[in-house]
Amino acid sequence: MKRTVADLMTTELLHVEPQSTALAALQRMEEGGVRHLLVLEEGELRGIISNRDIVRVNLSNAGRVLDLEGCSAAQIMTPAPLSTTTPKASLPEVAGRMHREKIDALPVLDEGRLVGILSSDDVLRAVSEMEVPCSAKP
Repeated sequence: MKRTVADLMTTELLHVEPQSTALAALQRMEEGGVRHLLVLEEGELRGIISNRDIVRVNLSNAGRVLDLEGCSAAQIMTPAPLSTTTPKASLPEVAGRMHREKIDALPVLDEGRLVGILSSDDVLRAVSEMEVPCSAKP
């Protein structure tokens, strides 16, 4: 059976608004046990925050401490347009794309409407659950 994004994606979407503080975003990520957080404004996808974004912002501010309460989610997020996928995309298709583009999470859109998120953890879990046929020993 061919697995699709719909089979793997997370539909319980954790998010913050662009004007939320970076600290609030990090707390939301910690509380949810996630490495990626969607940034939504009035239900529309505006960006995504990943743990890589936090590292990038810190490196660009070398020598200074990042003010997590004075910095907004909009200032640290990767802004839209983002690479996205659809619920009908296949596991090999999205895994290859995530690898090529070095992306760890893809928002999932169905006819332009945000319906989920697919992370590299979801893809790895699916691969680990696949039955691999035993090969005959020579």
